[in-house]
Amino acid sequence: MIDPQRWKWGHEYDELRQAGYGWRVAAYIAWASSPVAGRMPKTQGELATQVLGLASQNVIHRWRKKDPTIDETIFKMQSGPLMSHRRDAFDALVRSATNDDANRTGDRRLFFTMTSDLIESSKQEIKLNNVDVAELTDAELEAIIASRESED
Repeated sequence: MIDPQRWKWGHEYDELRQAGYGWRVAAYIAWASSPVAGRMPKTQGELATQVLGLASQNVIHRWRKKDPTIDETIFKMQSGPLMSHRRDAFDALVRSATNDDANRTGDRRLFFTMTSDLIESSKQEIKLNNVDVAELTDAELEAIIASRESED
């Protein structure tokens, strides 16, 4: 079993155990969800053999193959700190975007893009012999096409 007090990821381990995960899988998910910088043990192999008492990390690979919710849970736990501030960030964006200050145009652009009120498109220029095709008349385009077809 794991002593949650020993590991930085111990709190997450406790939550996973309460959610019904077995102790080894809970430890792996908590460890894999923690920041890589400063993660202990440093490698998955060390976690498998030194902490979980497994023969190798191949057992963890098999868990993940059999149960895709393991990787989904890791993803959710990794993004949790960001998501816990989501509403605050939205509120800050609204305050900034609705401020009359001319320096807020970037926030307004982001706001309107997020609400699908602004859909930016990229303009493509097609040039033929250094002439912008958009500036040609239909008759000029047809003449160019006809001359190209006669070349074939």
